[in-house]
Amino acid sequence: MRIVQACALAVALGWASRADAHPGYPAVVDSSLDLKTKVETIFPPMGCQLCHDSSGGGDQLKAFGSLLVSTYGLSSDPGTEEDSSLEEALIGLKGGDAAAVEDLEKGVDPNGDSAVFATALPTPEYGCAVMSLPSGAQPSWVVALLPFIVLVSARRRRRLRARQF
Repeated sequence: MRIVQACALAVALGWASRADAHPGYPAVVDSSLDLKTKVETIFPPMGCQLCHDSSGGGDQLKAFGSLLVSTYGLSSDPGTEEDSSLEEALIGLKGGDAAAVEDLEKGVDPNGDSAVFATALPTPEYGCAVMSLPSGAQPSWVVALLPFIVLVSARRRRRLRARQF
């Protein structure tokens, strides 16, 4: 019974929670690009769908969000989200993809503008590129199973030693 309890505890502690989007990013986009039409108005309720698939953010990125990460250096690590990182990416966007900025100024979703992403690489939808881990990181299920593996091997060793005597 102790093994089951230890495994349940390991799974509960090792389970990865969903990363939420940075709640201040839509306001940073508004102020950095000096938009008259707020991102929250174009993408109600909070403006997160400018970059994310869901209205709460924190999930897979849309083409605009991927562009900011892959081309303009916005950090995609939820642990290092900083307004300054987004501001720098938006400065690069102004100089490199003016069509995306023009769309936002007009209150139009840049994700649907083929002129913005004509030369961009396609956004991965499946495979390893969708779930990339920071270098050196292990999936949480490996961490969750580690105590179980240790307990099972220790029990097996004890049984083998008992049989030898």
